[in-house]
Amino acid sequence: LINIDFTSDRNDFLILCASVMLGDSAIPLYFSMRSYPKRQNQYDHKKMELAFIKALRHILSDKYQYILVADRGFGNDRFIQNCLDNGFDVLIRIEPNMSIRTKEKQGVINEVLTVDGIYSCHLKSWDKSYKIIRHSKDNKVWYLLTNLSTNNGLESVEVYAKRFRIEKMFQNLKSSGFDIEKSKIKKYDRFKRMLFLSCFAHSILVLLGKFINEKMPYIKKNSPICTNLLIASSNLGKMLLTNTQK
Repeated sequence: LINIDFTSDRNDFLILCASVMLGDSAIPLYFSMRSYPKRQNQYDHKKMELAFIKALRHILSDKYQYILVADRGFGNDRFIQNCLDNGFDVLIRIEPNMSIRTKEKQGVINEVLTVDGIYSCHLKSWDKSYKIIRHSKDNKVWYLLTNLSTNNGLESVEVYAKRFRIEKMFQNLKSSGFDIEKSKIKKYDRFKRMLFLSCFAHSILVLLGKFINEKMPYIKKNSPICTNLLIASSNLGKMLLTNTQK
């Protein structure tokens, strides 16, 4: 399972990132970035997304099957077909106002699919068929599209819900952890190096935290040794970032 999403650094850089889950945390797997355009119509999302998917597939092993999990911003025919053409499966949330046809009805998604479940649907504007999973909770409704054959909607919903961990990862990198948003670096290549080091240090901290949580005896988890180990890793990351900024 690979979660993907966009984030940005102020109005200087646009970042497209892929992450994987490790325990309850997301760690960066691959990212691509572009400088924000200075003039209108100077930037093309399509080219960035296409290059990103191709590069991501290139670095991954051919031994495994990969499912890309993404939010509504990626719920369009162009992006989904790009993923399928490059050997990825998809689980992507889509807008509820698309026209569909099922065996029994046709119309707008939120009017046709009124009960939670898994439906085989034909999307009219795309002229393609996919499974759509409807899930509702606390007056919120999700419509998840997938090309996979699945009979377990709740499992797919749980997979999608974990996608939000990438948002926490972005927060750790940008503000509450490494504070790269406070950096005054404006040059593309230097910022990219700083972002890479931040991702690397973040991954080390998550790995150490998982190791301590799962392998250390309860008494040792809160010992000075574990605390000092995490502090040392954090200081190493900050030292690398400081050197990069200099």
